Amino acid sequence: MPLGENTQTLNRVRSAVQRARFMNSCFRTLFDGAKTKRERQELRALQKNEARIEEGFCVIYESISGGKPLVGIDANTDNTQPRTYLEGLRHCIEQELRNAEFYRESGDSVSDSELRARFYSAALDEQRHAAWLHYFYLLYK
Repeated sequence: MPLGENTQTLNRVRSAVQRARFMNSCFRTLFDGAKTKRERQELRALQKNEARIEEGFCVIYESISGGKPLVGIDANTDNTQPRTYLEGLRHCIEQELRNAEFYRESGDSVSDSELRARFYSAALDEQRHAAWLHYFYLLYK
């Protein structure tokens, strides 16, 4: 992998870790406002999925760089804390859709087939997350 591509890839993988970590924290917040047991169950499943996505990208980052990713606030993540459950759902839907697009674009930009597949898989997961959140949003809108 050429040096420039390696740097870009590391930046994308680091951003993927940040995005998954942020969404994991969002699901914890939404969990507290969930109205039904069904919502809490699905939010817990989405949270576990985000943790799996984060861990997968951490492993890839470590294999490329030899170290753990240093993560902070991603400039492309709206880290505003919503005040209501409905506002939180809307916020998370938007963020999941942005993340899905980022993962798809990242998959398109890398030459490594395993990493490309990981990005595409994450994009599909984010779209599924957005669909569940949208369903819950429509219940209360």
